[in-house]
Amino acid sequence: MMLVREGTKNKKKFLAFGQRVFVFCSLFFCLLILATPALAQTPGINTGIDQFGQYTALAQTDIRIIIAKIIRVALGLVGIVLVGFTIYAGYMYMTAGGNEEQINTAKKILKNLAVGLGIVLSAFAITQFVINMLTGQTGGGGTAEGPGEYGEEFRIGGALGQTLESHYPMRNAIGIPRNTKIVVTFREKFLPQSLVKDTNSDGIFGNLIGGVADQINDTNIKIYKNEDGVAGAISAVDVFVSADGRTIVMKPASWLGDARQDTKYTARLTGGVSLADGRPAFPNSYYSWEFIVSPVVDLTPPKVESVIPLPTVATAKYPRNILVQINFNEPVDPISASGLYSATTPGRDFQNITTVTSSLVGGEYRLTNQYRTVEFKTNDECGKDPCGQSIFCLPASAAVLVTARAATVDSSNPPQAAITANIYDGVVDMAGNSLDGGGELRLDQGVLKHQPGPNGQAEGPATDNFYWAFNTSAVLHTTAPRLTGIAPNFNEPNVAPNAPLTLSFDELMSAGSLNELRLKTDKEFNVWYTARATNYDAAGAVVTAVTQIPVRTTAELWHGDFWRSSSPNDPLGALYFPFAPSLLSDIYQICYYQAIGPGCASLADTSPSCANGASYPGASMCASATDCPYNSYSIKP
Repeated sequence: MMLVREGTKNKKKFLAFGQRVFVFCSLFFCLLILATPALAQTPGINTGIDQFGQYTALAQTDIRIIIAKIIRVALGLVGIVLVGFTIYAGYMYMTAGGNEEQINTAKKILKNLAVGLGIVLSAFAITQFVINMLTGQTGGGGTAEGPGEYGEEFRIGGALGQTLESHYPMRNAIGIPRNTKIVVTFREKFLPQSLVKDTNSDGIFGNLIGGVADQINDTNIKIYKNEDGVAGAISAVDVFVSADGRTIVMKPASWLGDARQDTKYTARLTGGVSLADGRPAFPNSYYSWEFIVSPVVDLTPPKVESVIPLPTVATAKYPRNILVQINFNEPVDPISASGLYSATTPGRDFQNITTVTSSLVGGEYRLTNQYRTVEFKTNDECGKDPCGQSIFCLPASAAVLVTARAATVDSSNPPQAAITANIYDGVVDMAGNSLDGGGELRLDQGVLKHQPGPNGQAEGPATDNFYWAFNTSAVLHTTAPRLTGIAPNFNEPNVAPNAPLTLSFDELMSAGSLNELRLKTDKEFNVWYTARATNYDAAGAVVTAVTQIPVRTTAELWHGDFWRSSSPNDPLGALYFPFAPSLLSDIYQICYYQAIGPGCASLADTSPSCANGASYPGASMCASATDCPYNSYSIKP
């Protein structure tokens, strides 16, 4: 009997001690939380956020926010303790067996736990309020001028620019035709089976065999009307993968939308999507975007908008390291306009666009610039640029003929292209319309002239093939490009959330290299961004016709709204750092080194955009985290 009484006595001491500890912890965290706003408002406290390292890729979080987050985690642990005591009290009550003393003890514990629960919930609410104040959020339609630090737009949108290079339709695009394709391009190769089902069972993911196309992996790709939700996602979608393994083209079996009204769609890539080496493309998250499909069906063919190099007479010659560039007036299907050609390598048989001297020239046709620009780079390595990157050359002292082929038109449904053994046998747009307005671009008594097809409509090859010729020399162009203007300017305050972000160069640039541009921020989130190139003529007009002469390029970073806070504790909002690495290159494949910007008198100039290593990292970095291998010119004769 004495042993039982002694055990009951010890149990009461333990429970009393546990309750005191629990209440003390709850009160301690509550007081600490109440003190946090005072710390946030104390003048003269330097948390280090204003000394954010210029052009660094590391996230810099205010120490006040870190403390508040630690408190929130600690409160979660207190909640776990509370649950444990609740279970214990319930066990005592259920096993009391009529013992009034044990029943009363259990009830007493539950009452104290109810008090503790109120304290913890109040503390958690205060913690969340403090975090929202420190990050510029107020919740419930508050006064922040943009999404908060943990807003959905920032959490998932930032993958565009980091993991993804571009996609079509763009985020929040409107007026998309019903017969559109949906295209996504990654910055590196993806794991095909994470996005594609090998429906035709040939062991290759993303192709067409015997009229049977592979289908989307509908576990990891969701395309659905917003009104239907993800449960209504479509699964009958033909899928094709580009030759470089970075782009997936999705063609729904049925037209999207409604013939009577606009329809909002969502496309989502889930956390199951993987990169080629097995890494998740979107760790612990997913990527999704919305676009609006109009009631319209697109039956307007694409046209060639401009080309580089322009036609020449025999005595005028281009350096042989120039890229061949074709710009279209609208996005075109990557499968129809990009690929690899080699006379000796099986499987590299792309001929929708050809470059010919005495025979077909081998190399890669890469579609870039939001699917509007094709750039051709040969297989013939002929030197290194100042950053150690390989330069590839066209045949020396040669007459070069470039042809962009129109696709065979479906006779029952023009200008839609017919599906062939190679999917398309010419260039088509995102709605499957064949290239129109062919003929030769040529010099006629020193004037550029273009004679399009005779009927003004897509008729397929050879009528609508677009072609032109130019001549190469045996020399190489070696002058590096230079920035002539940027917007917004250095340290410009009060930038609008949707302000255009542009970098103007003094010569023509490789559109594909502009995908190396980066947009960094001092916050834990980032907005989405993607690069676009625009060519201008000598008069400053945008080049929109093949008879205009392009002379320079402006790079644009399309982006989501910059985040800004209305909180007095965060007057600057977010700081953004556009970064133009030396990997950018001109149309001659010469990298942006030395990294000279607007206002520079010389390489030794110490203004922020100049090459002086003390003020601008462009002189010492090729990419965001890679030192530039400074090789001298190594040009093969």
